[in-house]
Amino acid sequence: GLLVTDVVPGSPADRAGLRQGDVVIEAGKKPVTDASGLYGALAQLKPGERILVYIHRPSAGGRNEYLVMERSRQP
Repeated sequence: GLLVTDVVPGSPADRAGLRQGDVVIEAGKKPVTDASGLYGALAQLKPGERILVYIHRPSAGGRNEYLVMERSRQP
């Protein structure tokens, strides 16, 4: 997975609920092992489209959950 080290306030990740310390396991039901995998999945979306992101959240007792991330409508 991909460890989230920072989340920019107001970004699509922030609006989806992604937090520092989360581990992204899948994006669009495809495994994510590095940042390029996540960015590649997001790049395939048109502005305003959404993708399902599966994460592991160690800070919540090791819970796994799905978040919905929307690609920014801004270029």
